[in-house]
Amino acid sequence: MYLFLLYTTINNSMIHDTYCSYPFDSMAVKRWHNGLAHRITPCCNMKNGRADDKDPMHVKDLIDNGATLLDVFHSKQFDELRDNLLNGVKHDACEYCWRLESKTGKSPRTVEISKLKQAITTPKLDKFDTMLDENCNLRCRMCTPACSNSLRKDVTLIKQSNLTMPEYMAPAVGPRENKDPTGVMSFNAPDDTNQKQLVELCNTHLNELKFTGGEPTTSATFWKIVDNIERPQDMILNITTNGTKFNDKFINAIKKFKSNKITVSIDGTHKTYEYIRYPFNWRKLEQNVERLCNKMEEGRLDLMFCSVLTIYNVLNIRNLIDWIHQHNIDTVHPIHFNCIVDPHPADSCLDVKWASKELLDIAHKNIQVALEESSNHTVMHITRLRDYLKWCLEAEHDPEYLNQRRQRLLMDTTTFDKIRNQSYENILNPQVVDFIKSI
Repeated sequence: MYLFLLYTTINNSMIHDTYCSYPFDSMAVKRWHNGLAHRITPCCNMKNGRADDKDPMHVKDLIDNGATLLDVFHSKQFDELRDNLLNGVKHDACEYCWRLESKTGKSPRTVEISKLKQAITTPKLDKFDTMLDENCNLRCRMCTPACSNSLRKDVTLIKQSNLTMPEYMAPAVGPRENKDPTGVMSFNAPDDTNQKQLVELCNTHLNELKFTGGEPTTSATFWKIVDNIERPQDMILNITTNGTKFNDKFINAIKKFKSNKITVSIDGTHKTYEYIRYPFNWRKLEQNVERLCNKMEEGRLDLMFCSVLTIYNVLNIRNLIDWIHQHNIDTVHPIHFNCIVDPHPADSCLDVKWASKELLDIAHKNIQVALEESSNHTVMHITRLRDYLKWCLEAEHDPEYLNQRRQRLLMDTTTFDKIRNQSYENILNPQVVDFIKSI
């Protein structure tokens, strides 16, 4: 059992500045392999590109030896993490948040803490977050085949064209792309035993169940689990989705739950959205969001748009923020805004920190104006976005490495353009176009 070194419940002001609530009430399984939980962490943000990134909590042996998910939650590895975070030790598995806080002062850790009325220090599994499989109907430019089986179509086309695989896709390319060149199969779903274990956790322990993807609404496993929960009226359903499947089946299913947290992955508006979130249509997405808001009862829908900041949308994301503010003027379902400012993997060629100072200055000024017009639904992450752009403006990079990153951006951009018969020059913001062309 975990030995408590601090108070059972303590105010946030008394918590050490390394404290995080996730290890005390949450678990995330973002990969399944051969039907078993393959990567178990307290949260989905525990990603840092180290050699042990596939198992940052070092609990794989527990699962291989038959441990349940609850066993892992109460394991010595999770207890050590809790002890570290309560006592001022920056556990190295949490490097992502430490790195982000050094740049912006904010991170998923600080955002989660800001929601608390009291610190949580007694371990009790209350929230579960999982990516069930790689089923997805979109082929987003910053994604990988490990998260979207549809991207295997692009892998096949890239190979046939003898082009270089984009860097953020290359690590996920392997034998599965040869087995499934058209992107219709899934290899990563939990087996029947673990699906039943998830349902049992919902029926006995969990207050909140979160699904990410892939695209959960296109996953047969998602529907098997959701349709078998015995007490949906007592649970919060939390889904990260691309928003393409807000149909009657989906809306009727989520209405059974006490409340819903729906995060829609959207990175821009109009042509920029369609370029990044290929091959969906912006107007159809708008209509889907409108349908969801019209069908859901007041007080039962917590809606958020989450964007990944890249060079592609650095001057368009302001338009998305304006769209949110316009929507929020007259609605019972206001939209919150979230932004992932540094795309995975670390030092991705898509990261805006490689953009020109001129481009960054324009973006920073745009977001500063958006911040002045912000509300309580958007201010936190617009501030974070503004601060990251400010850090990028002030950062200095090794010229050779900077050039290498920009060259990679150009190559990966034109690779996708060639196989999709697109052209960034005809789609993206003209100033972004000028920057990419100047590389």
